[in-house]
Order: sequence, then structure tokens, then C-alpha cells
Amino acid sequence: MRRLIKAFLTLLILTLLAIPIYLFGATIFQLIGQYYYPIAAIVAIIGLALTLYVYIQHRRTSLLELLSSLNQKVCEIMIQNPEFTDYRKTRKYDEEWGCDPYKLNKFEAFARMCWEHAETIYNTKVFFPGLFIKRFAFVFERCKRRYGNWFENNSSSFSSPGFLEFVRHCKWRKYLDPRTADLLRWDNEYEDYDKHMIHPFQNGVKNPLVAYLKNEIKNKEEKVVADFGCGNGYFIKDYLAPHFKKVYGTDYSDNMIQATKKNCDEFIKKGKVELLKLDMAKDLSKLYEKIDLGFSINSILPRNPTDTPKILEQIAKTLKSEGQFVAIIPSFTAVRHVRKLYYEEKFFKEAKGNWLTKRVRARLRLRREFDRKYQYNARKNLFADNEADIQRFIGDDKIESLFKKAGLKVTYLGKESDEVEYPWDICERTGYGYFPGKKQVWDCFVIAIKDTTQA
Repeated sequence: MRRLIKAFLTLLILTLLAIPIYLFGATIFQLIGQYYYPIAAIVAIIGLALTLYVYIQHRRTSLLELLSSLNQKVCEIMIQNPEFTDYRKTRKYDEEWGCDPYKLNKFEAFARMCWEHAETIYNTKVFFPGLFIKRFAFVFERCKRRYGNWFENNSSSFSSPGFLEFVRHCKWRKYLDPRTADLLRWDNEYEDYDKHMIHPFQNGVKNPLVAYLKNEIKNKEEKVVADFGCGNGYFIKDYLAPHFKKVYGTDYSDNMIQATKKNCDEFIKKGKVELLKLDMAKDLSKLYEKIDLGFSINSILPRNPTDTPKILEQIAKTLKSEGQFVAIIPSFTAVRHVRKLYYEEKFFKEAKGNWLTKRVRARLRLRREFDRKYQYNARKNLFADNEADIQRFIGDDKIESLFKKAGLKVTYLGKESDEVEYPWDICERTGYGYFPGKKQVWDCFVIAIKDTTQA
């Protein structure tokens, strides 16, 4: 009897549930019948979108696995062949291993593998603009620094559109924020950047800082000094540590700090040099009120323009009440001067036609062969003298106001014959051109004191 009652109740419940389901189903059927094509289109679009999303995620994951595995293989070969990571050998690979065909062929196969890895990363921008280039930017830096000469000698082996220009102009840095791009560059240029870049301490450069250090500073042995943005430490080793009581060197690049440790090892052991890994734009509090003399050699103008005022403010806080700050600063006024020389002394003179035609042709050539080639940007004060490494500059007339806002009062700004001047033969090797008899390229030499009148 109980079973019959249970069966009856179950049937009753199912019947009661079936009625609304039937009514709802009938309504849906009528709607589908009425709006069949629009609903079918919407369903198809949603299905297509989901399919595309799943494909993109799968493609992204598979590419990440592929690029990571390629990078792992490269690293394994570098561990097995450490000489392939030594830029002093790899830049002159044909001389280094020319007498050993086996080693030379092995290196060339490895260099090709590295650049094919980089080209694979570059080609991902078709589907994922910038995603993998940003993630694997260190691969391009590594390849350019160590295997750049091999690439130039074998560039015809790479057929991807735009890849050659991408490599030659270091365009992967454009996918990074300016600070990250700068750090990546310096982390890979730490050992010898001063040997292939124009800098104030090259032979033949007129540098008033040398005379200032020698003649203008009294009681050196009692003063505590700092080199802000010390790079690989040669300025500390050759000009500061032998003469001053204590020298602090700061840099935000781990590799630069390690290079300075290597170059200044003798003075570090004596306690005369102390190195600090600090970001000047963020915090120099460890040195507040400790410095008699602060120095900066082309290190206070990073790519990010908002960082410079912060850097100067931090440096001002490190100075004692009567402290001085001495800086060499890249001049954008000098860059404009070089650009004008290219136009007047080269492009205009080489153009054909009447005066107006020559002017138009020279202007077009200036934009093509100077502005684009050297990535000249007058609005942001950017210029790449070697066509690849973009550097920010500042106009000579902007220096005093910039320092004043940061709490520094300029007491000397080198002008005319008192600037850091670079001979034209050095300029020719580093991309500035060759215009003998014309005013030479210069950097600004600045001396400032802590402005105690500002609260």
C-alpha cells in the first residue's frame, strides 16, 4: 500500500513540474521560431569568440613554452662554453677562433641559434604586439652586446621584415618603460661602455673637471665625496679614491656595482671606497648630510624626464651645509648645433638645383638621414649618437632653473671655452659627424652649492 502511495505522489509531483516546463518550453520554441536567425547569429558569434579566445590562450602558452625552452638551451650552451659569453672574444670571433675551425664553427652555430631565438621573439609581435618582446627584452640586449658583430656579418640570413632595423636601433627598448629600458641597457654595458661611447675622460677631450679637481679643491684628504651614478668606477679609481678621505659610489645597476668593486678593489679593502646600490630618483637617505663634494658624470638625465628633478632633490639633501655638487651634463644645445652643421655644411652643399630646391632637398635629407637615423626628438630632448642608445639631453639655458627648483644654486656654468669639448675625430667615431674648423661638440660643466635659503 505504501509503495502505491509513493508511486502516486511521485507521479503527481512530476506532473505538476511538467506543466510549467511544458509552458516554458513552448514559449521558448515560439521565440526561437520568431527570432531564429538573430539568435543563431548571436550564438555563432559567441561560439566563435570563445573558440578564438581558447586558440589565443593556447597559442600564447605554446609560444611561451617554446621561447622559454629556447632560452634554456642557449643558457645551457653558455654554461658549457663560457668563452662564448666573453664579449672581448665574441666581438672579434674570427680573430679569436680563426685558427681553430671547429671552435669557430661551433661559435657561429651558437650565435646563429641566439639570433634565431631573437627573431622568433620578434615575429610574435604579429599576434601579440609587444607581449613577448617586453618579456624577453634581455635576450635582445644579450645578443646585441655579445654577438652583434656576427649579426652584422650575417644579416642577410634573417629575412623577417623590419628585423634588421629593429636590432640595429635597439627598438625593443621602446616596449619598456624608460627606467626599465635604461637599467637593462646599463646592466648589459657595464664592462666597457666607456670604450665605445663618447665620454669626458677620453684622450684628447678638453675636460675642465680635471683641472678643477687638481687646483680648486683644498684639503682633499679631509673631505667625503660621492660619485652619483658611478658606472664601472674608473672615475672613482683614477680621480677620487687616491686623493679624498672617503668616497661613496652609487648606482642602481647590480652589474655596474660589481664592475666598480672589481676596478676599485684595492681602495675598498682600505676602507676608502664604499659602494651603495641606490636609485637616485627614489632614495639617497643613507647619504643625507654626509657629502662635502658630490659628482655626476652624465648620470642625472635618465630617459624618464620626471626623474631628473627627483635626482637633483635627493643629491641636494646629501650635501652638507657648505657642500658642492659638480656635474657634467649632456647638452641638447650641442646636439642642435650638430644638426645645423649637417644641414648647412653637408646636406645643403651637396644638394642640386636653385636655392629653394636645395633648401627643400636638404631639409628632406636632414629628416631622413639625421632625425630618423639618430632618433632625434626636439620635444623630449632625445638623441642617439650611435643610432641605437637613446640619451636624454638638456638645453644649456634650462640648467640653472632646473637646479634651483631642486634646492641647488649654480655658481658656475661653463660657457664658450670652459665647456667639456670633444674633438671632431672622436665625434666622427661616435656618430656626431666630422666638421673640422667648426665649433666642437660639448657637454656642460656645472658647479652648484646647496641653497640654504630654501626651506
